Amino acid sequence: MITIRINKWVVVVGLAGLLCGVGAVLFPGLITANLNPRPTPVVSTQHAYDQIMGYLNRQVTGAELARQAYWQRDFSSVEAYVTALEPYRRDFQQAIAVPEECLAGVVPELRSSELITTIDGVEIHRWELDVCAGAFTIPALVGIPLEAAGPLPLVLAYHGTQGSPELILGLDDVDDYHHQFGLRLARQGDLVFAPLLITQTGDDANQMRNELDNRALSLGERLVGIEVGQSISALDYLVTLDQVDPDRLATYGISLGGLMSFYVGASDARVGVVVVSQYIENRTKKLIS
Repeated sequence: MITIRINKWVVVVGLAGLLCGVGAVLFPGLITANLNPRPTPVVSTQHAYDQIMGYLNRQVTGAELARQAYWQRDFSSVEAYVTALEPYRRDFQQAIAVPEECLAGVVPELRSSELITTIDGVEIHRWELDVCAGAFTIPALVGIPLEAAGPLPLVLAYHGTQGSPELILGLDDVDDYHHQFGLRLARQGDLVFAPLLITQTGDDANQMRNELDNRALSLGERLVGIEVGQSISALDYLVTLDQVDPDRLATYGISLGGLMSFYVGASDARVGVVVVSQYIENRTKKLIS
């Protein structure tokens, strides 16, 4: 028979340690407050915030004045005006970080094409294009009017936030704020190319956009620059089609698509008409409000 003797002080110390552990779990704030009292801040965080915000607001206002001095156009003739815009076009491409691969002029390849359906005399196709010298593959819906005589005007049609190419070309049979404008354009005789933009339905429609843009920012890139570059590259393919009149190119977009329509039109001189809905705003007032 083996007898184990336990010193009562060992038991007391052990119980005390156990109780201290339980107390730390049940009342962590109390123990932390006693052991590590938080010092009174020497400088107000709000004061530091206000200093930096004031600086940024001054930069926004100053940028507007600098932009007015920078923006010089030549109105002596149409040709002079177009020529004067070219340096600004290049600067804009750099400002939104359009990838160089998308500006290289490499004609994309049509990876796949599938006829989805025909609505009111308009064939709806699903295309996948390898664009930007093979850096990206973009999906798009294409509306081709059957009765119109070619070559046809081409419209790059962009859906808005929480939208889709299906909505603007009438495949979802929903008359939301897009009002199926892509299908309406195709009905009137335009060839419509509607690429997919990164957006989601639900409460956080910009989650994927923000994740991609934050990752891009660390590399000096921007998501919107990539998307604009994809459209520029897609145009390099579209203008080679027999159905397309390369002298009648347009962009049309709503909301997020309005931004895309605006930016693609500003970035590519081949675009002769730009239609923007629900996007134009006073950026200076918005940024400093």
